[in-house]
Amino acid sequence: MGHRGAGSDSRAWRSGVLALAIVGAAAAAWGGAPVPAAAQDGAAEASAIVRVSLLDDAGHEIPLGGPTLSFEQSTSFTTTVGDHEHAVTLSLHRGPDAESVALGLEYAKDGGTVIAAKQLRAQLGKPASLRSADGSAKLVVLVSPRGKLDVGDSDDPLDGM
Repeated sequence: MGHRGAGSDSRAWRSGVLALAIVGAAAAAWGGAPVPAAAQDGAAEASAIVRVSLLDDAGHEIPLGGPTLSFEQSTSFTTTVGDHEHAVTLSLHRGPDAESVALGLEYAKDGGTVIAAKQLRAQLGKPASLRSADGSAKLVVLVSPRGKLDVGDSDDPLDGM
């Protein structure tokens, strides 16, 4: 059994810290622990993760997607679940305060419009929903702010951890 020098212990420790920081940032980005306000330095986030799920008339929840959008940006995405193609068009806008957003939503199933373009207000981190006119489908939207890792002005990639 060989003896490891102090340098390899330091590298192993830094690798472990980096791995924990990456896992923590990923958990925060996907709706895990919220990013503390102090970590955000009062700056408004430039983007958010918008998770969209469908609750069908049978009560089944179907995750449709979770794109990351910049504020004042729009996107469209499709996903196939079973024999059905689901298409969502959404736009993300800042709300009147730091904890709210305005969303533009449209939903189609198998090429037919189920929910025509609507505006929806939501609070960050809290689900909001929109039901089709005939009540057969309900979209549930959860907007989570993206966390960020501040490394300051240093060239050291582990600085600030």
